[in-house]
Amino acid sequence: MSESGIYKISFVGSDKFYIGSTNDFKRRRKEHKWTLKNNKHCNPMLQNFYNKYNKENFVFEVVEECGVELLLQREQFYLDTLKPYLNVHKLAIGGCTWHLGPKREVIIEKIRKAQKGKIVSEETKQLLREIRTGEFMGQANPFYNRHHTEETKQKLRKKGVLRPKNIGFSGRTHSEESKLKTSNALLGKARVTYTISSNDTQIEIHGKKELHEYCSINHISYQTMTKTGSYKQYMLTKKGR
Repeated sequence: MSESGIYKISFVGSDKFYIGSTNDFKRRRKEHKWTLKNNKHCNPMLQNFYNKYNKENFVFEVVEECGVELLLQREQFYLDTLKPYLNVHKLAIGGCTWHLGPKREVIIEKIRKAQKGKIVSEETKQLLREIRTGEFMGQANPFYNRHHTEETKQKLRKKGVLRPKNIGFSGRTHSEESKLKTSNALLGKARVTYTISSNDTQIEIHGKKELHEYCSINHISYQTMTKTGSYKQYMLTKKGR
């Protein structure tokens, strides 16, 4: 059996399904099941169906085996032919691409409303900590001690070009107008002022850099000084943010 090809995710009791492609069926199945189980899947529709039908009704099946070089072509064929409901985005570019689909804003708004006002309990926080140190950490991770080939790295770089400009700030820079607005907004805001008392002498120093230079202290001594208010012969008081 080939490791690469097209797969289908469905749920017993529903006729809706998801189509995807992978170069490793076993690894991809594990990734889907882990993210769905921990409510972290990047496809909100698929996650909702998993939450509704439970893991017992989760079905992962191979649709077609093919070479890695044909993956996107064959995936696009099935997307066009079968029109899977759970694929938010109908373009085969690999990876999780719901944020590129036409329903992006609707999905984001639903997530925002669902999360609004929620408070994470200490029990949930502890559970998340355990999950993050669980079955896919260290040697249990399917990619442990493996490395991407140069060909794969190049493909990943190309995919990065497809990221829309409105997703994050990756690869972008602030305009001169934006820099000026930020500068004006910060202008006149209070700086940290330190009052140093030593041998009946009292002076004011503005900022961390001047304090370092005046007292000839390193970072550790600076932390001690600002926390306790004294260091060797110096007494310190602080004003501002």
